[in-house]
Amino acid sequence: MASALILAATAVVQSHLERPLLLLLDDPAAELDNDSLTRLMAAVVALGCQVIATSLDPDLVLFPEPPTMFHVEQGDVVEYTAKDSG
Repeated sequence: MASALILAATAVVQSHLERPLLLLLDDPAAELDNDSLTRLMAAVVALGCQVIATSLDPDLVLFPEPPTMFHVEQGDVVEYTAKDSG
């Protein structure tokens, strides 16, 4: 699995740095089933790095702790909250 190799490489690089990495995930839910996505997100959290993830469906990108989420539409960026989703 390509994502496992990327995570392993990220962990190796991060272990040699004095500061955490920034990991960019472009719609990880697009090509993974729910089980694989759950394992990926758990592994990402275990890395302890800052993560920016894009998603067409933010409910699919699950983190153990509620993340800070933003919605971008027509150039405007606003913080996404539960009340915005309904």
